[in-house]
Amino acid sequence: MFEGLKAQLQQILAEIEKRPQDRHEFYLDLHGKLNAVRAMAMTVPADLLRLEKDLEAEFARSKQQADKTSRPAAHSDNPAHRG
Repeated sequence: MFEGLKAQLQQILAEIEKRPQDRHEFYLDLHGKLNAVRAMAMTVPADLLRLEKDLEAEFARSKQQADKTSRPAAHSDNPAHRG
């Protein structure tokens, strides 16, 4: 069973390199596969754990940026700015 997961993880890594625009989708796949490894009480290889954490941080930063740009501007109480 672990060999099958290992092959799937290698495929995910290869796909990330081929199609970087789909990184979030691959992160979700990687996260799911690594959770399967964890569920079998096996140790996640350090390089894959680092990749998972790096991608997680990347997407958290992207979400924060998106949240900042989608917030409506605060209205000023200054009467000079009222229309």
